[in-house]
Formats: sequence, C-alpha cells, structure tokens
Amino acid sequence: MLSLLSVSSFAQTEKGTWLVGVSGNGSFKSSDLRKDSRLQVSPLVGYFISKNLAIGSQLILNHSTKSLSGNTIYEERGRSIHGLVRYYIGDWKVKPYLNLMAGYNRDIVFESSGFGFLVLTDFNKGMNASLGVGLAYFMSPKVALEAEANYQKYFYDDLDDSKISAVKLRMGISVYFK
Repeated sequence: MLSLLSVSSFAQTEKGTWLVGVSGNGSFKSSDLRKDSRLQVSPLVGYFISKNLAIGSQLILNHSTKSLSGNTIYEERGRSIHGLVRYYIGDWKVKPYLNLMAGYNRDIVFESSGFGFLVLTDFNKGMNASLGVGLAYFMSPKVALEAEANYQKYFYDDLDDSKISAVKLRMGISVYFK
C-alpha cells in the first residue's frame, strides 16, 4: 500500500497526462493626476508526450486603462497565443520547471478625450518568444500552485527599430489528469 501511494504522488507529469491551468495578475495605481489599472488572464493546456515533458498552448488576455486628469483615457487590449514546451525537473512535491513559448501578439490602443467614445490610436502586431523558470507546488497529486518568471521578447511588424522585451511574473493553479 505504501509503495502505491508513493508512486501515485509523483505521477502528475507522466506520459499521457493532461495539464490544464490558469494564471493571472492585476494592478491598480492612483494619484491626483493619474489612475492606472491592469488585468491579465492566461489559460493554458498541455499534454505530456513523455515523462516530465509537456507540449501545449497558452492564451494571454490583457486589458489596461490609464486615466489622466482632464478626462483623457487610454485603453489597451492585448491578445497573444503561444505554443509552449515545458520540462519538469525531478519527482518531488515541489518541482522546478523550464518553460519555452513562441507565438503571435496583437495590441490595440484606444484614446478618449472626454467626448464619450474611443478612437483607435495605435495597433501593434507581431511575433514574440519567452523563456521562463518556475516552481510547481503539488498541494495534492493532481493540483499544483505555480509561480513563474519569464523573459519575453516582442518583434512587432511595424516597429522595426523598436524591439521590446519584458520580464513577467505570474502565479497560477494547474490541474493534472489522465
């Protein structure tokens, strides 16, 4: 009985297992002259093609607003779809992992100057890639809390001389099932 329990507790990342998760973050800042809010939600799905190696896809949805004094509002909507490869290290309750993603990103920026409607002011689209490291803490054999740091590089079509990069942190929860 004890050997069965120890094997099943480490079976989360075995070949044939599905990974389904969601992560997100948000922020709100306010001062006398400016108010900023940002929300990001990132669902993902993956399939383990071998022990500790999953391939899949992640969708990233961003929405942010900036309100300036004088009733000027900027609203940005971002959408990204990525292919991902994730490799877990070890067979412990806390498993480190490496995450590699590549995909397509589109950002749309609107502006309103107090007239009650939004006007398209900027549109960026292009490819991006990211490399990340994370930790999955398995609260049970099938549920893990995750924390990850990613270095992301954007290659926008219409901003040839402006290659943008960012470091992003994310927290999430994932379910592993066969």
